[in-house]
Amino acid sequence: MDKRIEKTKKALHTAFYQLRSKKSIRDIKVAELCQAAEVNKTTFYTHYRDIFELADEVEKLLLYQVISSIPQDKDYSFRNPALFTREIMLAFEHYREKMLILFCDSDLRNLGLFLEQTTKEAIFRRYPELRNNAELNILLSYCIYGAANTQIRNRDVPIETVIATVEKIVSAMGPLMEEITKQKA
Repeated sequence: MDKRIEKTKKALHTAFYQLRSKKSIRDIKVAELCQAAEVNKTTFYTHYRDIFELADEVEKLLLYQVISSIPQDKDYSFRNPALFTREIMLAFEHYREKMLILFCDSDLRNLGLFLEQTTKEAIFRRYPELRNNAELNILLSYCIYGAANTQIRNRDVPIETVIATVEKIVSAMGPLMEEITKQKA
């Protein structure tokens, strides 16, 4: 990407985070965003149709960063789903502040959807033969939404307590995951 475009997008992303921490997406005006980013409106519209397209890009970039921060050198398997759960929750915790800015309470449904998509994509890159396994997809959705919602809704509980509890739940589902993946593999 051209350095000027990169610099412009970075300025717009930074300004978006600043404004989003104070306002809903619908209340952010392109003019105030451009002023905060020190970019003119024409430049903004060169890159984005509207504020929602920018928001979508910023959200997807953040979720990509979360998923990319999960160590790839560990042996995640359906025999030990707690390990993957722990790593995902630690990655989520690392980016918690930004996540809560972008996905405030009214947008938590979107966060669950994005987390589900990005997490499943990471899993199915490693296990492509399981992509169309309906039972596994249902179980993964349940675990991903549940873990994300638990982590967000229990901000006052120490993170290690939250992670340890979710690990126990996911570990208890381990035999079911293994059974489902063996049946359909």
